[in-house]
Amino acid sequence: MKPKILFASPIGPYTKLALKEDPIDFFYYRNTFGQKMFQLRSFQSWHSLHFLAQNIAVDSVVLENPTMKIFQKEIHNGEYEIIAIGFTILLTKKVLEMVEWIKLNFPAIEIVIGGYGTAVFTESFETSDKLKNMVNYISYGEGLELMNSIIKHKWNINNNNKVLRQDLLPAKNSFFRTHIEIFQQIVLVGGLGCVFGCSFCATSSQFNKKYIPLFTGKQLFDSLCEQRKKHPTIKSAIIYDEDFLLNRRQVLEFIECFKNSELQNSGMLLTIFASLKSLLNFSREELIDCGVGSIFIGVESLSEEVLKREGLTKRKGEVEDIFRQLHSYGINTIGSLIIGWDSQNLMLAKSDSERFINMNPTFYQVVPLHIVPGTKLWDEMKLAERVLPNYKVEFDGITDFNFEAKSFSHHEARDLVFKTYDGLVKEGGPWPFRFFENLLYGYLNLKEKNEANLFNRAKIYKSMLPATFILAFASRYFFFGKNYRYRWNQSMRKFIKHSPMLFFLGTVISPFVAFLLLVIWFYGNIKFLFSRKGDQPDFIRREYFS
Repeated sequence: MKPKILFASPIGPYTKLALKEDPIDFFYYRNTFGQKMFQLRSFQSWHSLHFLAQNIAVDSVVLENPTMKIFQKEIHNGEYEIIAIGFTILLTKKVLEMVEWIKLNFPAIEIVIGGYGTAVFTESFETSDKLKNMVNYISYGEGLELMNSIIKHKWNINNNNKVLRQDLLPAKNSFFRTHIEIFQQIVLVGGLGCVFGCSFCATSSQFNKKYIPLFTGKQLFDSLCEQRKKHPTIKSAIIYDEDFLLNRRQVLEFIECFKNSELQNSGMLLTIFASLKSLLNFSREELIDCGVGSIFIGVESLSEEVLKREGLTKRKGEVEDIFRQLHSYGINTIGSLIIGWDSQNLMLAKSDSERFINMNPTFYQVVPLHIVPGTKLWDEMKLAERVLPNYKVEFDGITDFNFEAKSFSHHEARDLVFKTYDGLVKEGGPWPFRFFENLLYGYLNLKEKNEANLFNRAKIYKSMLPATFILAFASRYFFFGKNYRYRWNQSMRKFIKHSPMLFFLGTVISPFVAFLLLVIWFYGNIKFLFSRKGDQPDFIRREYFS
C-alpha cells in the first residue's frame, strides 16, 4: 500500500452567532465591522495544511471544514496511516471529538496535531489534557521538519526537495453573508514567527521569539510570478509574514526583482504585515518599488505610557504621521487597536479610540485585550490570579476578556470597542470610499512626481479609479457621519475635475447600484436568519501527489 497522509482542519459546522458575539470571526468581519452592506466576507483557507501537503515526499489529501460525517467517510475510504490536524485554541473540543473517533475505530492510525492551538498545552485543562494524551505527535511552531522526520521514521522516505513550494488557494472577498465575489487575492507565505516578543503575542510565544524565513526575496518573487500566471485576472496578493520588512536585505532583493519585471506595470499590488519599527527603515518610494498597496500595522495603543509599560518595542515611531504619509501615496492601511491594557485607564482608552478614529485606517480591527496560554501576559495574569476562574478553552474567543481587567470593567471596554467601530464609520465611511479616497489622492500626488516609478504607480491608480468609483459614490445613500460626508464631498469635487463623464455616469446609475446593494444585503441577512447553520466556510478537498 502506497503511503498517504490526511491533513484536516477541525470539523464543522461552527455555531451560528451574531457578529458581536462570534468568538471565531472566520470571515474577518471585524476588519469592516459596522459597514452594513459593505462588510466584507473574507474567506481564507487553512493555508498551513496545503503548504505541508505540497512539501512532503508522500501523497496526501487536504480536507478543509468537513462535517464529522465527511471526515469519517474520508478515513473509511482513504487507507490513511497518518492523520494531521491543524487547529486553534477555540476549536480544541472539535479536534478531541475527531481524535476520539479515530482512536475508537482506527487505533493503528497515527495522529499529529499542530497550529496555534498547541499553545493550550502549556497549561492544564480537562479538554486539552485528554487530547494531548491521545495523539502521537504534537507540532509546536513550524511543522514541516516534524512531518519529514515522521515520514522518514515510518516509511524510510527522505524528502529531497531543496526549494519549498507554495501553491495556496486564493482568498475570496465577497459581499456580506453571501458568495457574491468582489475580488480575490493571491496568497503567499514569507516566513514564520516574530522576534519582538510582545507580551500578548501568540506568534512570538509559539516560535520562542524567533523568525524562520521560508524563502529568499527572489524565491518569494518567483512564487508570486507563478501564481500570477496561474491566476492572471487577480491583481492583488497578500504575503503572510509577521513583519515582512524586518529583513531589509531580503526585501531589497525582492524589490530588485519586482521593479525589473512586468509586474511593476501590471497593476499587481501587495498586502503585507509590518511593524512600525521596520516600516521606518523604508522610504515611501521603496514601498512603491516593492509593489506594496496595503500594510497591516499593529497600532495596539497610541499612549506612550502604555507602549512603554507594556514593552511594545515594535511600535516605536509616530504612527499617526506614518498613516497620513502612506495614504498620501495611495497605500492603504489596516490598523489594529487593543482596548484593556493594565496601564490604560478609561480616559486613556477613550483617547486612544479618538486618535485611532482620526487616523482613518482603510481597514481596521478593534479588540479587547486577550491573553493566550504560553504568552508572557498569560503568565503574569496567572501569577496575579487574574485569569477568569471559569476559563474554558472551548470558549476562548476574540470578542471578550478572559481575565480580570484592572482599570475598568469588561462592559466599559466592550462598549468602547463598539463605539470605536461606530466612530470609524462616521469618520471615513465604508471601505470602498476609503479605498477610492486613497487611490484618488495617491494619483493626484504621484502624477506630479518626476520619478518614473512614482509616475507609473499614479497610472495604476488612475486605471483603478473607475472600478472603485461607483461603490464609493453609492455609499452616500447609507452613511451620514459628518466627517465622512465632508470627505465624500471633497473627494468628489476633485474627481469631477479628473473625470467629469464618469462622475455624471455615477449620478445616473448610483440609485440603481444602491438598490442592488440593498437587495444583496437583505438577501445575505435573510439567508443567515433562516439558515439553521448560518454562514459556514466552504468545504474543500484537495489531493497532492509527491
